[in-house]
Amino acid sequence: MLAKVISYKGEYARVETIVDSACGSCKECSKGQGGKKLLAKGDKFYPINSIVNIEISSKNLLLASFIAYGVPVFMLLAIVIIGGILKVNEAYTILLALAVIVSYYLYIHNIDSKISRSGKFIAVITEGKENSFDGKFKIN
Repeated sequence: MLAKVISYKGEYARVETIVDSACGSCKECSKGQGGKKLLAKGDKFYPINSIVNIEISSKNLLLASFIAYGVPVFMLLAIVIIGGILKVNEAYTILLALAVIVSYYLYIHNIDSKISRSGKFIAVITEGKENSFDGKFKIN
């Protein structure tokens, strides 16, 4: 996947993904104003605005997707099934489901920095593109 180096945070480069032909019609990484911003670790310094290739292991990508999307779906199904078994009013079941999902995403948001520090879900810069730097810096 292509990405542009936008800044540095300690030893990690903050990169923004770029949609390329390999994305097909997915474009999930570039929803909104720009691409997804994430941390990537490289073996050398890449200048700001450099275009680089980044990778994340398939196993970790699937795990992150499951945590972000699969777990909430299973939580919703469990709440609906339990609510049906206990014959709880549907309005209460919906409110409980919303409260649980919001709480789950707040929890994920709060532990995000801890997960980032673990390095498990950090992308790796595999190579930089030649002549990708646009020269926008001052030399003193």
